[in-house]
Amino acid sequence: LGDLVHVLLRLPVPRVPPLQPWNRLWPYLRRVLGERQVGGAVDVPRLVGDVARLRPVARVPRRRWHAWAGSAVVILDRNHSLAPFWPDMDDVVARLLGARGSPGFTCCWVDQPPPPGEGLANLPLVGREKRRSIPPSAPVLVLSDLGRLARNTDQTVQWIRFGRELDRRGHRLVALLPCPRDRWMDAQTKVWPCGCWDRGEALPRSGSGHRAFPVLPAPAGASVETLLNLLSPAVRSEPGLLRLVRLALPVVSRLPLSIL
Repeated sequence: LGDLVHVLLRLPVPRVPPLQPWNRLWPYLRRVLGERQVGGAVDVPRLVGDVARLRPVARVPRRRWHAWAGSAVVILDRNHSLAPFWPDMDDVVARLLGARGSPGFTCCWVDQPPPPGEGLANLPLVGREKRRSIPPSAPVLVLSDLGRLARNTDQTVQWIRFGRELDRRGHRLVALLPCPRDRWMDAQTKVWPCGCWDRGEALPRSGSGHRAFPVLPAPAGASVETLLNLLSPAVRSEPGLLRLVRLALPVVSRLPLSIL
C-alpha cells in the first residue's frame, strides 16, 4: 500500500480546463477591450453610394475595422475567496499580452474594492511594468466576483462606487465574473456590464452585458448532490478536481458553482 501511495503521489497533476476556452473568450475580450479604427484604404462601397445619391464628398471615406484599443487596463481581484480562479485570471492576462502586445497594456491587482477618489492611480501593478499614463478613454476590464460569491453587499456597493467614479473619468467598463447570475445584483449590472465567466454561459454579444437572474433557472440541489456523491471516494478534493468532474457531467456543467 505504501508503494502504491508513493507512485500515486508522483503522478503528474492533470491540467485543469479553463472556465472558458480561449477560442470563445478572445472575441469577447477583443470587443470589450477594442475600438473602431480608421485605416488608409478607401471605403469604396460607401464612396460609390455617396456619389450615386449625389451627396457632396468633402472627405474620402476610409475603411473602419475593430481592433485592440491603444490602451487597456485589467484589474485582477486577489481576494482569497477567489483563489481557485487566480490561475484562470493569470492565463487571461498572459493570452491578452500575446494577442495584443504589451504597449498600452496595464495590469493591476486588488484584494478589496478600491477606495473612492483615487481612480486607477494607486492600484498596485502586476509584474515589473512601469506606471503608465492611462488615458480616460481606456477600457477597464475587472476579473472579479464583485463580492457576489459570498453575497457581500458592502463589497458590491464599493465596486459600484468605484465603477461610477471610473465612468465619470471617461473609462469604458466591463467585468468578467466567475459567479452564477442568481447571486448578482441589478445595481451592479447597471454600472458594470457583466459577463458570466463559465462554460455553461454564452458570453454577451452586446456592450450591455448579462442580466442578473432573480432565481437560478434550473434546480441546483440535485446537480450539486450528484457532484458531491462522485467526489465522496476521493481522499483529497482540490478545486481542479472539482472542475474536472463538473465539466465531465453535461447537466452539472451548465451550473456555475462558487467553488469551481
